[in-house]
Amino acid sequence: MSTLKEILSDRRLEAWIKEDVENTKWLFENYEKLMEKYPRKYIAIRKQSVIASDENASALIKMLKTKIGDTSDVLIHFITDKEIKFLF
Repeated sequence: MSTLKEILSDRRLEAWIKEDVENTKWLFENYEKLMEKYPRKYIAIRKQSVIASDENASALIKMLKTKIGDTSDVLIHFITDKEIKFLF
């Protein structure tokens, strides 16, 4: 698993931020579909797709660490079952 110091020192920060922005954009664009498929669950997004989900955030993180190891490029988000509005 990479530390923040390692990420900063070998110039991976820019790529890491870009991936986070892309995952967040994908989340917003697909939120309605995700609400239908994953209501009241935590989802893990990597490379603009859901790679895992669980009702418990700790269980999801544990599963991800076992499955993929380094989770620094994974976005975790709780999907509500109620309509929401994004304010920017």
